[in-house]
Amino acid sequence: AGQASVQLGQLAAAAAMAGEVLDLAESKDIPQLIYPAQELLGQLAQQQGDAAAAERHLAAAIAALERIQGRLMVEYRADYIADKDALYGQMVSLQLGLDRPDIALEYAERAKSRALLLMLSQRLDLSLSPRRPEDEGLVCQLNEARSARDNAYFQLESMYGQGSTPERLALQAELTGQERQITDLWHQLLRRHASYGRDAALWQVQVEPAQPYLAEDSALVEYFVADGTLLAFIVTRETIRVEPLAVAVAEIQSWLQRLQLNLRSVPRTRPERRELAVRNVQGILARLHELVMAPLGMLPARLMIVPHGPLHYLPFAALFDGAHYLIEQHTLSYLPGASFLKYCLEQSNGGTGALVVGHSYSERLPFTLAEATRIGDLVATAPLLEEAATVGAVQAGMAEARLIHLATHGEFRADSPLFSGLALADGWLNTLDVFNTRLRASLVTLSACQTGRNVVAGGDELLGLMRAFLSAGAASLISSHWAVDDRSTAALMATLYRQLFAGAAKADALRQAQLELIREPVEGYQHPYFWAPFYLVGDPGQLD
Repeated sequence: AGQASVQLGQLAAAAAMAGEVLDLAESKDIPQLIYPAQELLGQLAQQQGDAAAAERHLAAAIAALERIQGRLMVEYRADYIADKDALYGQMVSLQLGLDRPDIALEYAERAKSRALLLMLSQRLDLSLSPRRPEDEGLVCQLNEARSARDNAYFQLESMYGQGSTPERLALQAELTGQERQITDLWHQLLRRHASYGRDAALWQVQVEPAQPYLAEDSALVEYFVADGTLLAFIVTRETIRVEPLAVAVAEIQSWLQRLQLNLRSVPRTRPERRELAVRNVQGILARLHELVMAPLGMLPARLMIVPHGPLHYLPFAALFDGAHYLIEQHTLSYLPGASFLKYCLEQSNGGTGALVVGHSYSERLPFTLAEATRIGDLVATAPLLEEAATVGAVQAGMAEARLIHLATHGEFRADSPLFSGLALADGWLNTLDVFNTRLRASLVTLSACQTGRNVVAGGDELLGLMRAFLSAGAASLISSHWAVDDRSTAALMATLYRQLFAGAAKADALRQAQLELIREPVEGYQHPYFWAPFYLVGDPGQLD
């Protein structure tokens, strides 16, 4: 009713109604009513030019909203916040209008990947193990459901290339039901964990400033959509400045769609026509550079990129200024939010040795075996190849390793990110398996297709393998934006590890590997499809 009164121009009536609701909600401590009433009062104060009152009401609305989130299971928070992100955008815009970029950045951070930050800061236990004797039946049921799901998936894979037969469609429906059951059982188990519930309930939204952790030659570039405007916060050790970008989010999405079409066409493009494909993609990437990077002006050599919304799907390394790609001028790494820098840098890893895995996915990816063998030689480790690369063996190796390299087929499940995964000899290592593992790795490399793709959910929460590996304890992760070419990937990874073991920092090693492919004259890897899919999230520095 209050919003309807606003639309009719009846601002006094709207304020009166919001005030009545607020009095009732506060008297009975109902945050579900407090936050919309305070939000409306904040909007009305802004319309009347009362910035102080607007700030007070919007801050109270955000506090009430975060109280509600604190009562929800972590895995449900992204769904709850999905239609409420605009509240943070209003506060960011208000703070910028008051010339407070530091406070604006704090509120932008409070809107990003909070569930993942909670997992990292509180070390939430998301494992599938029983805590009490009465949990054993539920865990047994969960494991049986996972086994049945794996069997159904193997059957489905055996029908590869057969099209949509009735048997295949029935099996897909069965698989969907099994995955829903597994998710429900996992959530039941998490709710039974006293430590999980206590830690999640007690945690309050925290913002960890990035400035103390930035090197002199680096900047953090954090994007945020506020009130329909795309903003870029440029953060160095000494300063925070903000650049409003004169572009609609819809235009960025349109250019990203064109980029995806170009990238998908490359595997079908004959080598003699790739030069034309390169010119076409450079035109797309030049426009994206003009929209999201050129307005930022001069930047230091090292950049940490914090995307927002659709920018999570943009390969920043490939942005083109008309003469050079961004990776030719800057060393790049990524973060889900600025607050993650502290946790990634302070991960007490303590892993030893390396785990190197190669699986050809029924011989469809022959270069994965050569890649794993070559990297095994570089790191002095015998790789797990083909039949030896079982889920159990890989999980056991991951728990101890300082360095993890998995070269296989990857699958991104936009419909069910919990089941995105990596193909192994006896099944899939999926997101749920990674949540069930504690890592001590300084670097995890997922040398497979689409391992860095995520569903961008409410609160800019990233649902997929990346979230699982970071929450499991990886200090940094290299993964891919799109389906990769296994031959060029093998070449890139060999250079990456040579650089790492010559003493290069992780982000520098990846950059040098990408530059080598760009400048490789014989194989024709100049198109970004070949060299730009992989990106590093987390600690960009030296291997521990």
